[in-house]
Amino acid sequence: MEHALGRVHFDRPLDESLTDVREEYGLVSLAIDDESALHLLRLPALHRDPFDRILVAQALVHGLAILTPDRAIRAYPARAIW
Repeated sequence: MEHALGRVHFDRPLDESLTDVREEYGLVSLAIDDESALHLLRLPALHRDPFDRILVAQALVHGLAILTPDRAIRAYPARAIW
């Protein structure tokens, strides 16, 4: 979605080379698991975007950082980088 919005750029179309781009940039897929979905229910409503809120829940559950300048996301206890 970030690519579609023009916020992230890759050298070639993702629909032709998603696997190669993932390997090149060290990206991995992270499914929305039950624990993250349940954690989402316990998050305070500091951010209105449900997509961003699930990212916060996943970061907290899996001990990951979120790369974002979004101040609303940074209000959560998840580690944010930017």
